[in-house]
Amino acid sequence: MSQETLLNSIKNEIIDIYQMGSGYAVENFLNPVNYNGIKIDTNCGAIRTKNKARFFTYYFRNEHSIREKTLIDKYLPVDYSVIEFGGGIGYISAYINNKLSEGEIQVVVEPNPENVNCNKTTRSLNGCDYFLLEGAYSPHGEDVELSLDSKFSSGSTEKKMSSKKVSVQGVSISRICSEYELEEFVLISDMEGGEFRMIDEEIGVISESVPFAIIEFHPFEGFSEKEYVDKILSAGFVELDEVGGTHAFKNEKLLD
Repeated sequence: MSQETLLNSIKNEIIDIYQMGSGYAVENFLNPVNYNGIKIDTNCGAIRTKNKARFFTYYFRNEHSIREKTLIDKYLPVDYSVIEFGGGIGYISAYINNKLSEGEIQVVVEPNPENVNCNKTTRSLNGCDYFLLEGAYSPHGEDVELSLDSKFSSGSTEKKMSSKKVSVQGVSISRICSEYELEEFVLISDMEGGEFRMIDEEIGVISESVPFAIIEFHPFEGFSEKEYVDKILSAGFVELDEVGGTHAFKNEKLLD
Protein backbone atom coordinates (compact mmCIF):
# COMPACT_ATOMS: atom_id res chain seq x y z
CA MET A 1 0.00 0.00 0.00
CA SER A 2 1.43 3.38 -1.01
CA GLN A 3 1.76 6.22 1.49
CA GLU A 4 -0.90 8.23 -0.38
CA THR A 5 -3.35 5.33 -0.28
CA LEU A 6 -2.69 4.83 3.42
CA LEU A 7 -3.22 8.52 4.18
CA ASN A 8 -6.48 8.56 2.20
CA SER A 9 -7.67 5.47 4.07
CA ILE A 10 -6.91 7.11 7.42
CA LYS A 11 -8.62 10.33 6.30
CA ASN A 12 -11.76 8.46 5.25
CA GLU A 13 -11.89 6.58 8.55
CA ILE A 14 -11.61 9.87 10.46
CA ILE A 15 -14.43 11.35 8.35
CA ASP A 16 -16.62 8.31 8.98
CA ILE A 17 -16.01 8.52 12.73
CA TYR A 18 -16.76 12.24 12.70
CA GLN A 19 -19.95 11.69 10.72
CA MET A 20 -21.20 8.98 13.05
CA GLY A 21 -20.34 11.05 16.11
CA SER A 22 -22.01 14.17 14.72
CA GLY A 23 -25.04 12.19 13.64
CA TYR A 24 -25.30 10.60 17.08
CA ALA A 25 -25.18 14.05 18.70
CA VAL A 26 -27.98 15.30 16.45
CA GLU A 27 -30.04 12.16 17.02
CA ASN A 28 -29.79 12.11 20.79
CA PHE A 29 -29.20 15.68 21.95
CA LEU A 30 -30.09 18.24 19.27
CA ASN A 31 -33.31 16.92 17.76
CA PRO A 32 -35.39 18.55 16.40
CA VAL A 33 -32.82 20.76 14.75
CA ASN A 34 -33.29 24.34 13.62
CA TYR A 35 -31.71 24.31 10.20
CA ASN A 36 -31.55 27.73 8.52
CA GLY A 37 -34.77 28.68 10.24
CA ILE A 38 -36.57 25.41 9.49
CA LYS A 39 -37.32 22.89 12.23
CA ILE A 40 -36.57 19.31 11.21
CA ASP A 41 -37.23 16.13 13.15
CA THR A 42 -34.21 14.08 12.14
CA ASN A 43 -35.67 11.08 13.97
CA CYS A 44 -38.63 10.92 11.60
CA GLY A 45 -37.52 7.57 10.18
CA ALA A 46 -35.96 8.38 6.80
CA ILE A 47 -32.54 9.62 7.91
CA ARG A 48 -29.78 7.26 8.97
CA THR A 49 -27.62 8.27 11.94
CA LYS A 50 -24.57 8.92 9.76
CA ASN A 51 -26.55 11.22 7.46
CA LYS A 52 -27.88 13.26 10.35
CA ALA A 53 -24.38 14.76 10.53
CA ARG A 54 -25.30 17.18 7.76
CA PHE A 55 -27.61 18.92 10.23
CA PHE A 56 -24.82 19.29 12.82
CA THR A 57 -23.74 22.91 13.29
CA TYR A 58 -20.04 22.15 12.88
CA TYR A 59 -20.27 19.64 10.04
CA PHE A 60 -17.52 20.53 7.57
CA ARG A 61 -18.94 19.00 4.37
CA ASN A 62 -21.74 20.14 2.06
CA GLU A 63 -24.88 21.33 3.78
CA HIS A 64 -28.21 19.65 3.09
CA SER A 65 -29.80 21.10 -0.09
CA ILE A 66 -27.39 24.05 -0.03
CA ARG A 67 -27.52 24.41 -3.83
CA GLU A 68 -31.29 24.79 -3.97
CA LYS A 69 -31.28 27.14 -0.97
CA THR A 70 -28.63 29.34 -2.59
CA LEU A 71 -30.66 29.75 -5.77
CA ILE A 72 -33.92 30.24 -3.88
CA ASP A 73 -32.39 33.02 -1.80
CA LYS A 74 -31.04 34.79 -4.86
CA TYR A 75 -33.76 34.38 -7.45
CA LEU A 76 -37.11 32.94 -6.29
CA PRO A 77 -40.03 35.18 -7.34
CA VAL A 78 -42.36 35.04 -4.34
CA ASP A 79 -45.52 36.25 -6.09
CA TYR A 80 -46.17 32.98 -7.94
CA SER A 81 -47.60 29.65 -6.91
CA VAL A 82 -45.14 26.74 -6.79
CA ILE A 83 -45.11 23.10 -7.91
CA GLU A 84 -42.25 21.14 -6.36
CA PHE A 85 -41.41 17.65 -7.58
CA GLY A 86 -39.20 15.77 -5.12
CA GLY A 87 -40.10 17.32 -1.77
CA GLY A 88 -37.88 14.98 0.23
CA ILE A 89 -38.11 15.42 3.99
CA GLY A 90 -39.62 18.87 3.56
CA TYR A 91 -36.70 21.22 4.24
CA ILE A 92 -36.86 23.00 0.88
CA SER A 93 -40.66 22.75 0.86
CA ALA A 94 -40.89 24.62 4.16
CA TYR A 95 -38.12 27.04 3.22
CA ILE A 96 -40.04 28.06 0.09
CA ASN A 97 -43.35 28.19 1.95
CA ASN A 98 -41.92 30.73 4.39
CA LYS A 99 -40.97 33.00 1.49
CA LEU A 100 -44.13 32.94 -0.62
CA SER A 101 -46.50 35.88 -0.65
CA GLU A 102 -49.82 35.40 1.09
CA GLY A 103 -52.38 33.65 -1.08
CA GLU A 104 -49.92 31.82 -3.31
CA ILE A 105 -50.43 28.05 -3.54
CA GLN A 106 -47.63 25.53 -3.11
CA VAL A 107 -48.03 21.90 -4.17
CA VAL A 108 -45.31 19.42 -3.18
CA VAL A 109 -44.98 15.94 -4.70
CA GLU A 110 -42.85 13.26 -3.04
CA PRO A 111 -42.81 9.53 -3.93
CA ASN A 112 -40.79 7.94 -1.12
CA PRO A 113 -43.22 6.86 1.65
CA GLU A 114 -40.62 7.40 4.40
CA ASN A 115 -39.88 10.91 3.11
CA VAL A 116 -43.59 11.69 2.93
CA ASN A 117 -43.94 10.99 6.64
CA CYS A 118 -40.95 13.22 7.40
CA ASN A 119 -42.30 15.92 5.10
CA LYS A 120 -45.62 15.91 6.96
CA THR A 121 -43.76 16.34 10.24
CA THR A 122 -41.67 19.19 8.83
CA ARG A 123 -44.81 20.89 7.53
CA SER A 124 -46.45 20.63 10.95
CA LEU A 125 -43.36 21.73 12.94
CA ASN A 126 -43.06 24.88 10.84
CA GLY A 127 -46.74 25.75 10.54
CA CYS A 128 -46.65 25.54 6.74
CA ASP A 129 -49.74 25.36 4.55
CA TYR A 130 -48.49 23.66 1.39
CA PHE A 131 -50.33 20.73 -0.15
CA LEU A 132 -48.40 17.43 -0.07
CA LEU A 133 -49.15 14.72 -2.62
CA GLU A 134 -47.68 11.24 -2.20
CA GLY A 135 -46.61 10.17 -5.68
CA ALA A 136 -44.11 10.70 -8.48
CA TYR A 137 -44.14 12.66 -11.69
CA SER A 138 -45.94 10.83 -14.47
CA PRO A 139 -46.91 12.68 -17.67
CA HIS A 140 -50.36 11.07 -17.91
CA GLY A 141 -50.89 10.15 -14.27
CA GLU A 142 -50.21 6.42 -14.54
CA ASP A 143 -48.70 4.65 -11.53
CA VAL A 144 -44.93 4.35 -11.72
CA GLU A 145 -42.26 2.14 -10.18
CA LEU A 146 -39.87 3.82 -7.77
CA SER A 147 -36.39 2.35 -7.25
CA LEU A 148 -35.29 3.06 -3.69
CA ASP A 149 -31.75 3.75 -2.57
CA SER A 150 -30.32 3.04 0.86
CA LYS A 151 -28.82 6.53 0.80
CA PHE A 152 -30.36 9.61 2.33
CA SER A 153 -33.76 10.55 0.84
CA SER A 154 -33.14 8.94 -2.52
CA GLY A 155 -35.27 7.15 -5.10
CA SER A 156 -35.81 7.25 -8.84
CA THR A 157 -38.47 6.32 -11.37
CA GLU A 158 -35.94 6.46 -14.22
CA LYS A 159 -32.82 4.62 -13.10
CA LYS A 160 -32.10 1.59 -10.96
CA MET A 161 -30.78 2.58 -7.55
CA SER A 162 -31.18 -0.77 -5.78
CA SER A 163 -33.16 -3.99 -5.99
CA LYS A 164 -35.83 -2.52 -3.71
CA LYS A 165 -38.81 -1.12 -5.60
CA VAL A 166 -42.27 0.16 -4.76
CA SER A 167 -45.22 1.16 -6.92
CA VAL A 168 -46.36 4.75 -6.38
CA GLN A 169 -49.17 6.87 -7.70
CA GLY A 170 -48.41 8.94 -10.78
CA VAL A 171 -48.97 12.68 -10.58
CA SER A 172 -49.11 14.81 -13.72
CA ILE A 173 -48.60 18.55 -14.09
CA SER A 174 -51.96 18.83 -15.83
CA ARG A 175 -53.71 17.22 -12.85
CA ILE A 176 -52.10 19.62 -10.40
CA CYS A 177 -52.93 22.65 -12.53
CA SER A 178 -56.53 21.50 -12.89
CA GLU A 179 -57.10 20.62 -9.21
CA TYR A 180 -55.47 23.76 -7.83
CA GLU A 181 -56.49 26.11 -10.66
CA LEU A 182 -52.94 27.10 -11.58
CA GLU A 183 -52.25 28.92 -14.83
CA GLU A 184 -48.68 29.97 -14.12
CA PHE A 185 -46.36 28.46 -11.53
CA VAL A 186 -42.75 28.29 -10.41
CA LEU A 187 -41.29 24.83 -11.01
CA ILE A 188 -38.90 23.23 -8.52
CA SER A 189 -37.49 19.83 -9.50
CA ASP A 190 -35.24 17.36 -7.67
CA MET A 191 -36.31 14.00 -9.07
CA GLU A 192 -33.19 11.83 -9.37
CA GLY A 193 -33.47 11.54 -13.15
CA GLY A 194 -37.19 12.22 -13.54
CA GLU A 195 -36.38 15.74 -14.71
CA PHE A 196 -35.33 14.40 -18.12
CA ARG A 197 -38.69 12.76 -18.79
CA MET A 198 -40.51 15.85 -17.53
CA ILE A 199 -38.61 18.12 -19.92
CA ASP A 200 -39.23 15.75 -22.84
CA GLU A 201 -42.93 15.44 -22.07
CA GLU A 202 -43.78 18.90 -20.77
CA ILE A 203 -41.52 21.38 -22.54
CA GLY A 204 -44.53 23.07 -24.18
CA VAL A 205 -46.33 23.48 -20.86
CA ILE A 206 -43.12 24.64 -19.18
CA SER A 207 -42.55 27.23 -21.90
CA GLU A 208 -46.09 28.63 -21.64
CA SER A 209 -46.75 28.38 -17.89
CA VAL A 210 -43.47 28.49 -15.95
CA PRO A 211 -41.91 31.93 -15.38
CA PHE A 212 -39.07 30.57 -13.25
CA ALA A 213 -37.61 27.14 -12.54
CA ILE A 214 -34.96 25.53 -10.37
CA ILE A 215 -33.97 22.11 -11.72
CA GLU A 216 -31.39 19.78 -10.22
CA PHE A 217 -30.03 17.46 -12.89
CA HIS A 218 -29.02 13.86 -12.16
CA PRO A 219 -27.39 12.63 -15.40
CA PHE A 220 -27.23 8.95 -16.26
CA GLU A 221 -26.52 6.93 -19.38
CA GLY A 222 -28.24 8.46 -22.40
CA PHE A 223 -29.28 11.64 -20.61
CA SER A 224 -26.81 14.51 -20.34
CA GLU A 225 -27.19 17.66 -18.31
CA LYS A 226 -25.97 19.93 -21.10
CA GLU A 227 -28.40 18.52 -23.68
CA TYR A 228 -31.39 19.15 -21.44
CA VAL A 229 -30.21 22.56 -20.29
CA ASP A 230 -30.08 23.45 -23.98
CA LYS A 231 -33.67 22.21 -24.42
CA ILE A 232 -34.79 24.56 -21.65
CA LEU A 233 -32.91 27.46 -23.21
CA SER A 234 -34.42 26.71 -26.62
CA ALA A 235 -37.89 26.98 -25.05
CA GLY A 236 -37.41 30.66 -24.27
CA PHE A 237 -35.55 30.55 -20.97
CA VAL A 238 -32.29 32.15 -19.91
CA GLU A 239 -30.03 30.56 -17.35
CA LEU A 240 -29.59 32.82 -14.34
CA ASP A 241 -27.16 30.69 -12.40
CA GLU A 242 -25.87 27.17 -11.75
CA VAL A 243 -24.59 25.62 -8.53
CA GLY A 244 -23.22 22.08 -8.72
CA GLY A 245 -25.66 20.77 -11.33
CA THR A 246 -28.65 22.72 -10.02
CA HIS A 247 -29.81 25.42 -12.43
CA ALA A 248 -32.02 28.50 -12.12
CA PHE A 249 -33.93 29.51 -15.27
CA LYS A 250 -36.03 32.58 -16.08
CA ASN A 251 -38.70 32.57 -18.78
CA GLU A 252 -38.18 35.81 -20.71
CA LYS A 253 -41.74 35.73 -22.04
CA LEU A 254 -43.33 35.59 -18.59
CA LEU A 255 -40.93 37.23 -16.14
CA ASP A 256 -39.31 40.64 -16.48
